[in-house]
Amino acid sequence: MRYLQIRREYQHHEYLDMVFVDPYAQLISPLLTKLCLRLGLIPNAVTVCMIIFGLIGAGLFAAPYLICRIAGVVFIHLWYIADCSDGEVARITKKFSRFGTQIDYTAHIINHPLFVFAFTLALVGALGPEYAVWVCLTGFAVAALDLAFRCLVIFDDIYRERMAEPGSAQPASPSRLKRVIRYFINIFLHLPNFCLIFPLVFFVSPFAGFVYMLAVMCVNALMVAYHALKWLMKIINK
Repeated sequence: MRYLQIRREYQHHEYLDMVFVDPYAQLISPLLTKLCLRLGLIPNAVTVCMIIFGLIGAGLFAAPYLICRIAGVVFIHLWYIADCSDGEVARITKKFSRFGTQIDYTAHIINHPLFVFAFTLALVGALGPEYAVWVCLTGFAVAALDLAFRCLVIFDDIYRERMAEPGSAQPASPSRLKRVIRYFINIFLHLPNFCLIFPLVFFVSPFAGFVYMLAVMCVNALMVAYHALKWLMKIINK
């Protein structure tokens, strides 16, 4: 399996349907995919590797040593590259399962809060005790809002699967304008973006990293409130 063949046939290239960091990660993921295929790994095994990369990355970035944090950034990026690679392995080997989808979703639930915790510790160490309370509250809010958002998304999936009337029409695809707006909001909303970009911002300026975390918190708060309102309206209307 050649690198260009994986890029051409087994990756998604519709820019507006991608996460902001996908174009970068998909340049590297075929190399990992080729290695996984050579080793005979199934997609779920690649997902497990993804979780392990994330655990190592969070632990290293939380350590108060520059060399550890640099290594942590490498493993955090490997985490998301493996997230792209498990899908490529699944499409190449045609090994799909709902269980595999749930493992992938669970991997994010495990790793995201750990990344935020590691970033929070790094900010507290870099900015000093005068910022400690605000940084900790912001980090806690980002992690909690991400979990709340994912719970609301799961609710929507369950609602569509179990509550939809037989023969009901599928919801219309969003217009290109809505997709563009959603894409730029997701630059802040999706934690994969935050997890890969934050360490780079932190190395430039820890205070800029804190401002970035605050922006992520604010956007997530708005989106969670919006989806929670939709959830309540569905309950009321039923």
